[in-house]
Amino acid sequence: MSLDKFIQEYEESTVPHPFIPKTRVYVVDPQSRLASYVNFEVAVRDDAISLDFIGCLIHFKRKGLGSKGLKWFLSLADKHQVSVTGRINKTGQDPENLSSLELRRWYKRHGFIFDRHGNGHREPASEIIEYVQG
Repeated sequence: MSLDKFIQEYEESTVPHPFIPKTRVYVVDPQSRLASYVNFEVAVRDDAISLDFIGCLIHFKRKGLGSKGLKWFLSLADKHQVSVTGRINKTGQDPENLSSLELRRWYKRHGFIFDRHGNGHREPASEIIEYVQG
C-alpha cells in the first residue's frame, strides 16, 4: 500500500478547481468540446483515502460521467493498493441528484460495503480477488 504514491499520481492526473479550494478536477474526456469533468474532494484518514465528494455538472448527471470518474479513481486506488472510505452524503436540492438510497446502490456497484450508519469502505481489487481465491 502506498498512500504517498496514490496522492502523487492523483494530483498529477487532476487540476485544482479554480473556485473551490479543496476540490480537484479530473477531465474524463480531454478530446471532448463539452465540459466532461468530475470534481473530487479527498483526504487521507486512518491509512485510507477518504472520498469526501464526487460530482459533475448538472447537465452531465445520470449520463455515466460520474461513474467513469469513479472508475478511474478506484483503478488508481487498486494500482497503489489503497483502501477507499466514504459516507453517503446527499448534497444540494437539485432533483437530478441521486437519493441516499440511489447513492448507496451506486457505490455498491463499484465495490463499496456500507454499515448501517452510511459509512462505506472499499478494499483494493486485487486484495478482494486474493481473498475470494484463497
